[in-house]
Amino acid sequence: MPAITHTLDRLMLDSIRRHRDAVALDDGSRSLTYSELGEVSMRLAQILREDGAGRGNRVAVLSEDRVEVMPAYLASWIAGATVVHLNARLATAEIQYIVDDARPDILLYTSGLRHHVESLSLSVTRQVLELDGDELARRLAEVTTPEPITNGLEGGDIAVIGYTSGTTGRPKGAMASHQALTMNCRIAPFNLGIPARSRMAFTGSVSFVASFWSMVFAHLYVGGTVRFLGHYDLDSWFDVMRRERSTWTYCSSPMLAGFAERLAAEPDILDHLVCVMHTGSIGHPRDIEAVVRALKGRFVEAYGSTEVVAPVACTAPWMYRDVGPGDPIFASGGLAMPSAELWIAREDGTRAEIGEEGFIHARSDVGFSGYLNDPDKTAATIIDGAIRTGDVGRLDEYGRLFVSGRQAELIVSGGMNVYPAEVERVIAEHPDVVQVAVLGLPHERWGTSVSAAVVLRPGARTTADDIVEWSRRFLASYKKPTSVWFLDELPQNPSRKIDKLRLRDQLAEPGA
Repeated sequence: MPAITHTLDRLMLDSIRRHRDAVALDDGSRSLTYSELGEVSMRLAQILREDGAGRGNRVAVLSEDRVEVMPAYLASWIAGATVVHLNARLATAEIQYIVDDARPDILLYTSGLRHHVESLSLSVTRQVLELDGDELARRLAEVTTPEPITNGLEGGDIAVIGYTSGTTGRPKGAMASHQALTMNCRIAPFNLGIPARSRMAFTGSVSFVASFWSMVFAHLYVGGTVRFLGHYDLDSWFDVMRRERSTWTYCSSPMLAGFAERLAAEPDILDHLVCVMHTGSIGHPRDIEAVVRALKGRFVEAYGSTEVVAPVACTAPWMYRDVGPGDPIFASGGLAMPSAELWIAREDGTRAEIGEEGFIHARSDVGFSGYLNDPDKTAATIIDGAIRTGDVGRLDEYGRLFVSGRQAELIVSGGMNVYPAEVERVIAEHPDVVQVAVLGLPHERWGTSVSAAVVLRPGARTTADDIVEWSRRFLASYKKPTSVWFLDELPQNPSRKIDKLRLRDQLAEPGA
């Protein structure tokens, strides 16, 4: 009996052989069939090998939401290298930090991000290639017959390093193995309601590594078509789904209410739409219920993180049958996956009782392998083989997960993770700023918004717009504060640290 494939290059090449003539990727201006994806990936892998990529090397990929991203990934694996995922929505300074930490041997990028690459210091990177540039096109054409490559990869080898921010304000490189990601490809279709040959309207972005590997990789495994929407609104989203008869899509928290209204007005979408998934942040139960009703139950809520690689809990359409208004299921992250175990722990590490709130822990077949260059953070996160997610929640008597919120400092705004320390570090560097505290405050559209309380030096005339523009220079746009308060001083606790609980109350007062 043949061994199960545990490396992504072999898994994807097997899928390419099964689905050769189907469209694999489409970004609205260009598409690739599975056979074309395989051909260009094999040619690019040959070039990467010529440029020194192999097992033990790293290839950084900085891509827009375009079809070129997947050949870059697959070619790197065929060559035997590890992919370093670079988030295209970060500021150049943030990308530079990741490059310095990961030290990639080769950098691949798409032309719309050239301005980042031209500003980067690439001290150890031996080769830089523009994926849609003339030079690479010439080299690809010269590879008439790609030679077979023996890469020596095994399941435990790291396939992708995806960076996720932390409470220190510095990104951490979460390492996902080939075995974890191939397992994710096999279980995600079942857990997330992805049918064979699914047609996905991808409203996410390849910039965010967890959504990329959870949705895109899984669709390619089942022979599906990944349609990148890029920048979209409800009109263009529904136009694509109707024209291309999409079977699966993702809905972010800010879009839930509008999506439900549009579904109610245009129910013909349900002629082909099989399932809609929501994940990434806590949606309002009222909005979740409206979407579920409009979808007639074709909905999945998933809970996971970059570290757990694949969702470790989810709902399923059957859970929404015969439930009344306001049922707890609309606030739930669902049940533990068959591949995972969930429990809630108290501060001292003992297991909490049913209904007791505490820290969410997960043990999964698809967890990450640790943080690059950071054994201390790895040891604090992976404890006896389980992952301490840092999120707070509870389990009810049915085993359903209810997430109360992220760890104390984390702001989740519109599904995007923002850590206050990172934003504070940037604002504190403004020459007029004496002290700053960043926290999340309620926002009608985004659920939570990034807010900054600032103490200026005497006589300074810096405005709120100045602080926002300063932040935009060094941070991704979604991390900049949407509101800025100027105070004479910030409240402190007995340890002389900023008391954010008192500050939150102070800013909530009328006239603050």
